Amino acid sequence: MKKLLLAGLVIVMGLAPAFAAAQSPPGSGPRTPSGTGGTDSGTGTPGTTSPSPAPSMPSAPLDRGATPPAASPSTSDITNNADCDRAGGKWSASTMKCDLTK
Repeated sequence: MKKLLLAGLVIVMGLAPAFAAAQSPPGSGPRTPSGTGGTDSGTGTPGTTSPSPAPSMPSAPLDRGATPPAASPSTSDITNNADCDRAGGKWSASTMKCDLTK
């Protein structure tokens, strides 16, 4: 029972920094003083610095307004009048098909 408790404690202590770093907003990590021999906001011992935060995974660009280039629609992709108009075609109601010839 003691081994199980000890193993659980070791796991929790090992994963705690990872969870704390994942929940903090960007730029809010620990600050280290510039230069050498300084203190960390008066809370550390002179001549020591705080450890730098662990590197995180690079994030993907947040350009959500960009759309991927659309392939030329084929007549089998167009199933209604509105899509046909957007593609620049002529809708035939009798055959329910779009004519994309220009």
